[in-house]
Amino acid sequence: MTLSIQKLLVLFVVATIFLPLPGATAADYSQALELLRRQDYARAEPLLREVLARKADAEADYLLGFLLIETYRFEEAEQHLLRAVAARPLEDHWLMVLAKSQLEQGKNINAGKTLQQAINLDPLPGYYHAHAMTALNTGDFDAAEASLRACIQEDPEHNDALYRLGGLLIDKGRGEDGIAFLERARTLNPDNVDTLYELGAAYRHAGRRNEAEKILYAVVARVPGHVGALHNLARVLIQSAKYEAAEEVQEKFRAMSKLRDEIDFNEQAVRKNPDNIDGRLHLATLLLRAGRTQDALSALLAARVLAPRDARVYRTLATAYRGLGDENNAERAERFATMIGG
Repeated sequence: MTLSIQKLLVLFVVATIFLPLPGATAADYSQALELLRRQDYARAEPLLREVLARKADAEADYLLGFLLIETYRFEEAEQHLLRAVAARPLEDHWLMVLAKSQLEQGKNINAGKTLQQAINLDPLPGYYHAHAMTALNTGDFDAAEASLRACIQEDPEHNDALYRLGGLLIDKGRGEDGIAFLERARTLNPDNVDTLYELGAAYRHAGRRNEAEKILYAVVARVPGHVGALHNLARVLIQSAKYEAAEEVQEKFRAMSKLRDEIDFNEQAVRKNPDNIDGRLHLATLLLRAGRTQDALSALLAARVLAPRDARVYRTLATAYRGLGDENNAERAERFATMIGG
């Protein structure tokens, strides 16, 4: 369960003990909250809807909105959460969950404004991180950098913020600064393939060949078909005059060209037939094999919009999220796949 709902549950359980709840009995909320804690969303949902059928209630709207996000019904979740925050505009964690529903629908501008309200109430690192994601999605890289730095200032061990800021700075031509943040991210999570690859490629471009070689070999050990790592590793070995080792890596790279060609073919097929869910799933699987986890995630999120009740999408999403080190979203995807019968 996410931090935001945990915070709400702690505060709200206290409220049910000491405060009268409009339009509901304490039993309504205690049972719904217990079901939410157990992630029994199928039984919690009708209880919350019964509360709302009797009378407008901000807490019930918030909890139902959270439940709908957990079950991937983002548009309806947003409507309940908008009502909740209109009634209780000072609940910063409610605003964060509202922004989540907006982000999942691609409403980046709306989400950014919502998150700024939350930050103004309580500048938590998670709010800054989410705000950075909206800025990245809209191409506002300066705002993204500012939010990522603010996140790291509040939480120096926020791994994803360190990773994303490092990559962003490298893309902006500030390689040494970017490397410093990627190194911090690697220290916190030494097995994250994306961090290792970005750092290895950055070392190569910075002329730090020994470090690049070591890290890129580590990437290939974890993902043997990682085309980018094989390419960069071969270049490093050639630059270091390790020609025999370079030839071995290049041979593996050439062998992976078949996979690369298959990916290209399937990308074209998806563009020609964007509603083919099987094609999108196959493309995502190929991208995962090639170590292109972010691209696979993008393909799967598009597939989820087309087939919101296809358990295969959520099982594959879980694999992609785990590849990015996002265990919370991986578990959520698996829970939902099980709930819909996958």
